[in-house]
Amino acid sequence: MGRIVNNTTSYRTMLRVLPYGATKSALESMSAVWALELEGTGVGVNVLVPGGPTDTPFIDDASGWPREQMLRPAIMGPPISWLMSDASNGVTGRRFTAQHWDASLPSDQVAAKAGRDIGWPELAVGPAWFTSNPA
Repeated sequence: MGRIVNNTTSYRTMLRVLPYGATKSALESMSAVWALELEGTGVGVNVLVPGGPTDTPFIDDASGWPREQMLRPAIMGPPISWLMSDASNGVTGRRFTAQHWDASLPSDQVAAKAGRDIGWPELAVGPAWFTSNPA
């Protein structure tokens, strides 16, 4: 199975931090589309996010955020390792939050705990101008 794992960011960051947030939002949207387009091909498309501010050079010291309270970049290791392994065969269209990854759980349980659908499908619920496609 092939793997595409894109790193995006939080919904709040997407709305508040330009141009970073806007490009990550686009990548999240493209990931959702690619997951649908590649369904059944053996290629999984998923998204991985840290789950909060992460102690990287991207966050300037002038931000005022205490570095000791930030996530460490290594938090991404266990979920990306799983996403690139055979254990994740067939997993596609999911968004995983590294902060919620509990490696002490069996992989199916941790994936359920740390994952959800890519994007924000709940925002699509409600009236729409078309009726032929409920999605």
